[in-house]
Amino acid sequence: MTEPVRSPALVASGVARDFRSGFWLRSRRVLGPFDLAVEPGRAVGLMGPNGSGKSTFLRLAAGVDRPSAGSVRVLGLDPASAAGRARTGLLPDGFPFPGELNGREVLDLVARLRGVRSESARERRALVDGWIERVGLTAAGRRATRRYSTGMKRRLALACALIHEPAVLLLDEPGAGLDAEGFEVLAAALDERLGAGTAVVLCSHHGSELFRHCDRIAVLIDGTSAWEGPAAELARRASAIEVEIEFDGADANGDDSRSTDSRSTGERLAEAASATGGRLVATRPSSASTARLFADLARARDRA
Repeated sequence: MTEPVRSPALVASGVARDFRSGFWLRSRRVLGPFDLAVEPGRAVGLMGPNGSGKSTFLRLAAGVDRPSAGSVRVLGLDPASAAGRARTGLLPDGFPFPGELNGREVLDLVARLRGVRSESARERRALVDGWIERVGLTAAGRRATRRYSTGMKRRLALACALIHEPAVLLLDEPGAGLDAEGFEVLAAALDERLGAGTAVVLCSHHGSELFRHCDRIAVLIDGTSAWEGPAAELARRASAIEVEIEFDGADANGDDSRSTDSRSTGERLAEAASATGGRLVATRPSSASTARLFADLARARDRA
């Protein structure tokens, strides 16, 4: 049976962002024009070197910033509107909350700002406490966040992005600073939200999270799209691949730097993993080959 076509939850059409800088305040374009559409229940990865416009796009999609040209819509809504913010969750690259607030206070504040409705104060406290427990911060829930480790702050920020069950989830470098417990929380949260129909945009300058969770990748270089397509196809374009195989809950990583047929290599690895009780989790460009891959994609774009 053919799957029904669903309208995208997130649509960016010709979106661009300019900034003024320097003594003469000359305008400089840092993003765009850029198009992207993400359907409910799908995860799209934004990949590219630092400074390529990934975080800028997420801020536009979250309504934190305004585009200089084009438009972004979340379920047909302006993401900067109250209704748009209530449907969007953002995990920023950093921790933007005052350090004197404790974890529960931060989460309660975000829930109120995101329009979470509760029948009573007791119900809202139960919601906050539930998320504090879920991200492993029960013992630190009443501790000032300035005393949190980087990993604890990232887990709290993830709870802030998820507490209102967003229809669109925007993750900026979600693995940066995460501790071991945080990676488990992130993976479980992504599986849950995708299963619930949330559209996810996951942004990173490397492929560790992207190729595990995303079925489509868009590559941004110098603010414009250099490539977009299936994640598996992008991995096949790399000069060296890295595989992740899971054995009884433990991951093993390997690198195949001489493979000329990534697809058949992946199939053989999957078969070998299955025969030994393992599971091929992801195939992605190796860290060493990523810069070369970006350069090749940029040259191909410029020739087109």
